[in-house]
Parts: sequence; structure tokens; C-alpha cells
Amino acid sequence: MGVVAFLVFSASEWVALIGLMFAMFHFPLSGYRGQILLCSFLLSLLSYLLFDVWELMMLAPMVQLPIVILCVWQIFRVHVFYASVMTTFGYMGYGFVQSLYMLVFHFIGFSFVEMQTTYAAYVIQLLSIVSSLLIAYLIYKKRLGFSFIPDSVKVKVRMKGENLWLLFLCVLGHINVAMFNYLASKGIYSFLIISVILSALLYSAWKREESLALNYSHRE
Repeated sequence: MGVVAFLVFSASEWVALIGLMFAMFHFPLSGYRGQILLCSFLLSLLSYLLFDVWELMMLAPMVQLPIVILCVWQIFRVHVFYASVMTTFGYMGYGFVQSLYMLVFHFIGFSFVEMQTTYAAYVIQLLSIVSSLLIAYLIYKKRLGFSFIPDSVKVKVRMKGENLWLLFLCVLGHINVAMFNYLASKGIYSFLIISVILSALLYSAWKREESLALNYSHRE
């Protein structure tokens, strides 16, 4: 794959991941289009350096993840704790879609090595991008997702109860992301791990949303 094609595919992946992340937490795309495109382009450049120039494919996810958190924190102006939560949701959501397609291709007859070194990798990448963008669109359209994350850095976060549990799940998610390129070769195990973490995150977010709604109704 040429440099331009790599950057286009990679930037599209980042747009899909960030779009999915925004949709999950009711963040409007209209006010952040420029920032999303800029972040996606810069992250695609970082991916190119890590994958093709420095040949650090196995280390790439653990380098990229804190950079994404930094972008959400400093560019989209979300508190660093909530930036970590949003990023973990985005990674797990996109990883779930991608792992699902990898399983489908495996059942068709492709080995996990072939999926990373042949045209199948680009097909999976394209399908993951389109599917994630479609899911994000449906979340916006159906008004799904969660609204407990404030779009401000000036909020107080107490590390106890639900926040402590979310932090624990984020750490698990980050470990999974750091090992993604290794786990991808394990097929069903990668899919199961991502599914469990994503399910726990979604359930925790739903409970958090339910708790906030209950508190709001009591105030009225």
C-alpha cells in the first residue's frame, strides 16, 4: 500500500472510531468536524511512522491510545478521566466490529496471518470503517447512547464508587488495546475478551445513566 492510500485508510479509521465514540456519548459532530478531521489526519501520520517507518507494529496500539486520550482531553476539552472513558468505549466499539469481521473471514477460510498481510486486511478495514460509521449514524438517529459525560474540563471527579469501577474497566480496556495486535492472531479469544469488556462498559454506563436520571427526577 502506498503512503497516500495508507494515510487515507488510516485517517478514515480514526474518523470512524472518533465518530462512534462521539455518538455513544451524545457529542455533536457539527461543532467538531474540523477538530475530528485534524486529529484523524495527525493520528494517521503517527500510525504510518509506527507501522511503516519505525516498524513498531506490536507497540503501536499502546503508543496511540494515550495520544487519543490527550486529543480528547486537550482538543475536544473533556476532563482527562472522561476522555479516558470515551476513548476506551471508542476503541472497544471499533475493536468489536473489526474482530467480528476477522472471525467471519476466518470461517470463510482466511488465516489470521493472511488477514494482516493480504488484500483481506484492506477489505476488513473498509468494512469496519463503513459499519462503525453506520452504527454511529443509527445511534444519533435513534437518540441512543449516554449523556453522563460533560463536555468540559472544569468538572470535579471523585475516584470512588461508579467512577472507580469505570477506571478499572478502562485499565482492562487499555491492556486489551496494548495487546491487540497479539490478540488479533488468537481469533475467537480476542473477540470474546473485547465482547466481555465492552459489555461491562455498556452496562456500567447504563447504570450510571439510570442513576443520573433518578437523581434528576427526585430534584423535580
